Order: sequence, then C-alpha cells, then structure tokens
Amino acid sequence: MTTPILEIRRGDESQLLHGTGARFVAEADGIVTVKPIDDNAVVLRVPRRATSLRMSAGETMTMTVSPGDTIELI
Repeated sequence: MTTPILEIRRGDESQLLHGTGARFVAEADGIVTVKPIDDNAVVLRVPRRATSLRMSAGETMTMTVSPGDTIELI
C-alpha cells in the first residue's frame, strides 16, 4: 500500500488519498477541508476552480461541495 499524501476531512470523517488518480466524490452538500499530509506537495483538480491547484505542505483549504463534486490528485 502506498503512503497517503492528501487528507480530505468532512466533519468527523476523513478520507486519505494515496496517489495520482485517487479521488474523493462528495455524496452531499457540505464543507470539506483539504490538507497535504506530512511534507508532501500535491497537485489536484477541485470543483469550480482552476484546472489544477498546487498545495504545499502545511497548507489547508476549506471549500463547499455539492453532490458529485470530485477532488482528484493529478
């Protein structure tokens, strides 16, 4: 198993993404917090944003999602 590089937290639930192509798909409206794990820098695709977004270690981003919105490591 690969090392997780991105955490997506929604309330008390957390999903870890492990590598290129890994994705989170929102099941309901809500707010999620996206955070690289440890010293990882990540590039991801997020709903209603630029085609790609680079996040450095230590950064966090909070966003509103709707059902079917996808956050994907690229």
